[in-house]
Amino acid sequence: MINDGVALANKGKYREAIEKYSKVISNNNKIQLAYYNRGLCYINTREYLKALGDFDTILNLKTPGGSGFIIEVNSQVPGADEETKFQVSYDDGIYGRAQARYYLDSLQNSYSDFQNLVDKNYRQKVICILFQSDIWHATGDDSTACKFANRARKIAKTQDEIMDCDSTIRSYCGKTNDR
Repeated sequence: MINDGVALANKGKYREAIEKYSKVISNNNKIQLAYYNRGLCYINTREYLKALGDFDTILNLKTPGGSGFIIEVNSQVPGADEETKFQVSYDDGIYGRAQARYYLDSLQNSYSDFQNLVDKNYRQKVICILFQSDIWHATGDDSTACKFANRARKIAKTQDEIMDCDSTIRSYCGKTNDR
């Protein structure tokens, strides 16, 4: 069912994908990948509060009972159960939560999540910094937004990252006066 949900989401059929992921969750509410993928679909359908709930669920599954200990079991272990095979990394959960918070206008919390990922050298570090640039822009500080966009551009490696950085630089750096 997860693969069916992915196929539907790839076709832009987010509502149908959400239904598939919800069925997976109703069968086993500890399948992190179903929450993660459903959270991404919720972001695409602008249901940010539901997305936030799914990403928070992943983080809670990673820290049982709020213990503060992050548990990630090796999914390649022979005989691993479904819950182990379909884990999502803690950092991916934080990344999803940061996006949901951003779209919910919880900018300070979103910024903190993105900074946490930048400090850990997360694989989407450039995108995290660009989100931070957007947050600075949203607060009316285009000069700081421009600095963050240029910082992201310096470490961008892929063509998509470079294009995203250049677009952000054009948007925020042409007018460095704060609004």
